[in-house]
Amino acid sequence: MPELTAFQKEAVFLGPGPAMILAGPGSGKTVVITQRAACLIDRMQVRPEQIMVATFSKAAALMMKERFLVMRAQAGKDDGRKVSFGTLHALFFAILRASFHYTAESILQGEQKLSLLHSLIKRQGLQREDEKELAGAIANEISIVKSGQIAIENYYAKSCSEDFFRQIYKAYEQALEQGGLLDFDDMQQKCYLLLTQRPDILQAWQKRFTHILIDEFQDINLIQFKIVQLLAGPSENLYCVGDDDQSIYRFRGANPAIMMQFMQTYPNASQTLLQDNFRSGEPIMEAAGRLICHNQK
Repeated sequence: MPELTAFQKEAVFLGPGPAMILAGPGSGKTVVITQRAACLIDRMQVRPEQIMVATFSKAAALMMKERFLVMRAQAGKDDGRKVSFGTLHALFFAILRASFHYTAESILQGEQKLSLLHSLIKRQGLQREDEKELAGAIANEISIVKSGQIAIENYYAKSCSEDFFRQIYKAYEQALEQGGLLDFDDMQQKCYLLLTQRPDILQAWQKRFTHILIDEFQDINLIQFKIVQLLAGPSENLYCVGDDDQSIYRFRGANPAIMMQFMQTYPNASQTLLQDNFRSGEPIMEAAGRLICHNQK
């Protein structure tokens, strides 16, 4: 077990309930999250299978799981594999699969989505040299519309005209319906509707995961946050770790305002700042500080 700093200890050993851990790059976020999971088991008597550790990439989830397994093995514990590690999308898909029996083939993958949009653009007769780039831009805007729960008539496209975007959007939705497919944003929408319309299913998943830990929380979007809030339920055992100076996924619907307003959403939440940096030297830290201090939000 690595030696924790005073700031890390404060974050790891917080009591139950909502918590926001503000952590920049190199501040030991992975250590804090894995140690928090261990703390829930060893000190708070939470059953390992009731803990969900979620992030936004498979690689990050796998890395955290491997570190946690090594840490538990070194502590002489064999319960590491009972803790769930995965992406939020994987969690949402598990919820849908349990109720609707979807398979992996039901999900439209990224390359398939781009290929479909490219063909729809051609079908609409638009001739542009940057067709591939346009397909990618439209794919991102479709994600923004869906993840932000924006009515299509109220959305003003940036990659093309409003009329063309709406035509592509409707043709894209029709193609998914005809093929019996879901994209990642549909997965979120259907999961949210399921949990809001079926209290029995929601309660079952609230009992399944009584503690939810989320890494890179600044990358969450609106619909994901709504689902996580539902799953956290009355206990509000929602432990979020993120960097309030980062925002690099706005193009796919991430909304850092959710993190900035976390303490307003949960007035009783704990907040801790990881102030040590183990990755960068003082000149880099000073330069970064001089830059980010101009960020008005």
